[in-house]
Amino acid sequence: MKHLNFLKEEISDFKLDCVIVGSEGERSRKMVEDFGHHYVEEKNKPLSRKWNTGLKNTKIMDPDVVIVLGSDDFTTPRTIQSLCESISEGRLMSGLMDMHILDSLEGRMYHWNGYVMNNPHRRWETIGMARCISKKLLEKIEYSLWDDEDIDRGLDGQMTRKLSSIGIIPIPFGEEVWLELDGAIHAFGHVGMYSTEIDGFAVDVKSGQNITPLERYNISEFQIIEDYEEVLIDNLGETVSEEINSIGGKNGN
Repeated sequence: MKHLNFLKEEISDFKLDCVIVGSEGERSRKMVEDFGHHYVEEKNKPLSRKWNTGLKNTKIMDPDVVIVLGSDDFTTPRTIQSLCESISEGRLMSGLMDMHILDSLEGRMYHWNGYVMNNPHRRWETIGMARCISKKLLEKIEYSLWDDEDIDRGLDGQMTRKLSSIGIIPIPFGEEVWLELDGAIHAFGHVGMYSTEIDGFAVDVKSGQNITPLERYNISEFQIIEDYEEVLIDNLGETVSEEINSIGGKNGN
């Protein structure tokens, strides 16, 4: 919650509203609403239904853009601003190609270069964190991406397949197809940017309870980040860094 408040406080050029889906009844509702966010109740499983409930409830905010973040996903104001700018240029969807991964149990952080390195079938697909969807695309899919099947894993892939079925396929950034849609020109394509290209930062905190296990990333092949706590503080500030370090019981130790 502190992370979301940090984003809202730091971003002043547009309004940022947060829809949070919880499953613990009044306890979850009170915590979320005390932080000033919109709360929706849904069972944890199947997880696809929970995510879809959250997306459907963003409609009441009448958003120009929806950005999808999990509870253990952390990013910076600059990252959010860049993604939204990409949509304002006419793209139907945008996202990130890479991220950091923090193993909170072992106290190690890595940089993951995305699907381009180890999965040729998903070469140009964005990572799941912070996928950014335009209002025009939300209207086309009727604010629903995960209603095809009840699953607890593979939600990013399910989203990619759903978007591909309507012509939003993963392609390199800059190679989008610009077409007229409902009287305006839009860029068709599932495209992403690397964090270094936008002075951005994103980290997924793994605590042993996440949807995708750390082992699935072949993380031993990728860059280990030295002094990762300093990197977190530089990008996210001390308050959010403390929140991250508390996940998995590390408490910064």
